[in-house]
Amino acid sequence: MHLMPPCYKLIQMLSESCRKVVFNMKTCTSVADYLHTEKQK
Repeated sequence: MHLMPPCYKLIQMLSESCRKVVFNMKTCTSVADYLHTEKQK
């Protein structure tokens, strides 16, 4: 069994959380856009 170096594991964890943050930001932006367009009506 091949063990991953801790550095690689850390980078993997960071990229995972980065993806989550980006996804959350996109969701927040789309919700904000939606609310903004609803108010304009």
